Amino acid sequence: VIKIESARAVLDFFQLRQLARARVVIVDEAQTLNPQAANTLLKIVEEPPAQAFLIFTVSEVSQLLPTLRSRLQKVRFAPLDIKTLRHLQGQAEDWQLKASRGSLQRLDSFSQTEARTKAFDFLQRGLGGAGGLDEFLELSKEREALPLFIHFTQELLRAWLVPENERVHTDLSSALSAWPERTPQTKMWFWRHAFQMEVDVASHVDRGL
Repeated sequence: VIKIESARAVLDFFQLRQLARARVVIVDEAQTLNPQAANTLLKIVEEPPAQAFLIFTVSEVSQLLPTLRSRLQKVRFAPLDIKTLRHLQGQAEDWQLKASRGSLQRLDSFSQTEARTKAFDFLQRGLGGAGGLDEFLELSKEREALPLFIHFTQELLRAWLVPENERVHTDLSSALSAWPERTPQTKMWFWRHAFQMEVDVASHVDRGL
């Protein structure tokens, strides 16, 4: 998570005397900006100094706060094709290449097999009515592990929701098919809550309070 201290450091940087033709700051994974940090950077976005450039990178533009998103110029980059990904990650399996959806960062995350296994177990117990929430509460003590756990939870939910012949997590296809059937409304409930977890973790929200 990018906190307000980092955002203030950006403001301080742009106040320094300009020694080159331009000053550039790249905010990588800008979707991890907490609200305070995003609002702090909004001041620069609204009134940028001369020859100052602030670049935000995100995998999905919708992940940015609307107040920031509406004030930025958008530049879209095409996803990498499977041939390029295979060249960069020669050991990747076919399902990993497809599930990455053109993202090298997402492909790299598939090497974290422990997080994927925990996400699968969490969903399986939750769908079966068992204590899947305990797994999430236990992981919530490890803040660094949560984003990857939530990412895999979303990935596996997506694989469960689509028809079997469209799944990219082919190594888990049989196990996903064995999950109990649910109504479309229940499936959408799980889907919405998987993304709400991501928002809550990024914003440090505890909905149990």
